[in-house]
Amino acid sequence: MENVVDLDILRPEKKFVKLGGKEFDVSYIPVAITFEIDELIERLGLFDREKLLKDKKTMREAFNLSVELCATFAHFWNSEITSDWIKENCNVAQVRAFTDAIKDALIRSYAGVEAYGKN
Repeated sequence: MENVVDLDILRPEKKFVKLGGKEFDVSYIPVAITFEIDELIERLGLFDREKLLKDKKTMREAFNLSVELCATFAHFWNSEITSDWIKENCNVAQVRAFTDAIKDALIRSYAGVEAYGKN
């Protein structure tokens, strides 16, 4: 009898968000977009909080980057989703909440890899 290592246990429980009438699984980040998502989140983290609150140009840049992050993630699941679609079908609060859900999924992905490495 063969020993089988069940890597499916590393997959988190599904978690969906609904945005613009469409559902997206935000329980994990697919490998196909992991590095792109990671880079976008890293770029978002470089914005200075105080400057964001005071400078509308910086605020717009950060918002557009958040829209790009949401569109990159959502486009993987539904090819009709683009940055323009996000801008036309979502409000600022939805973009922020979706951005946070994507960040959480990336953090969980990396934590799962780390936990697996320890075992």
